[in-house]
Amino acid sequence: MPSTTRFWLSTNKTLGGDTLLGGQAIGPLPPGGFSATSTGVRLPATIGFFYLIAQADGGEDNTETNETDNLRTKAITIGPDLYVSKLLFAPDPPTRTGTVISVTTKNKGGQTTGLATVTRVFRSLNATLDPSDTLLGTIGVPVLGPGATSTGTLSPTLPAGTYYIIVVVDADNDVVEAKEGTANQKKVKKTVL
Repeated sequence: MPSTTRFWLSTNKTLGGDTLLGGQAIGPLPPGGFSATSTGVRLPATIGFFYLIAQADGGEDNTETNETDNLRTKAITIGPDLYVSKLLFAPDPPTRTGTVISVTTKNKGGQTTGLATVTRVFRSLNATLDPSDTLLGTIGVPVLGPGATSTGTLSPTLPAGTYYIIVVVDADNDVVEAKEGTANQKKVKKTVL
């Protein structure tokens, strides 16, 4: 008997109370048969982390021996989402002079950032970014498409001692992202010789 595969947008992996995005009609399938099709759906104009749920036999048109295996989920990100994908020091461990800090910013979201942003690097005595921290430098980041990266470097003079290096992408909050706040930070504890 024909059926319909339905597609839902959900905030979790469980079906219920979710947004129906569309469906795909599936013709009768013989025992062991399958249907491989593609269907376009329109995602809502919202930004965040979601799950796309595909529901086979969404209208429950067929009586099946197992009704519990009709769902497949895939995590998706709607909108841009910037993060620090690499933070490198040369030499490592860093020294007071001559150290190069390399920062790679990546857009792991599904849409372009639309704007250029800045990444800022701080020196901190603790793992929390606060006004007492010292700005080591700012790196310009161009507009990034989905999956794109940009790498920039700084060569700050660092005092001897042990402290945290905190990197903040989209430091001026120019881009509305799927995940904001501490998700835009990367911190590492370093002893400078």
